[in-house]
Amino acid sequence: MWTASPVDGHVTIINLNTKKVAGTIDAKAMNANRLAFTPDGKMVVISGGADLVVIDAATHKVIKRIPLNPG
Repeated sequence: MWTASPVDGHVTIINLNTKKVAGTIDAKAMNANRLAFTPDGKMVVISGGADLVVIDAATHKVIKRIPLNPG
């Protein structure tokens, strides 16, 4: 399970079998309000705040940051 923190901009990956944090990504996704996987499961997209952040699901690296218009 992946979750984005709107407060610190981090993405936390939780292993549901062990109920432990499996990883953390400093995505700088401040004010995140949506996190979704692409249909093929290869990328994670986070919206909210000033940017749309795209993360490679396999490498856990931010691969793109797209500026959004405020409002």
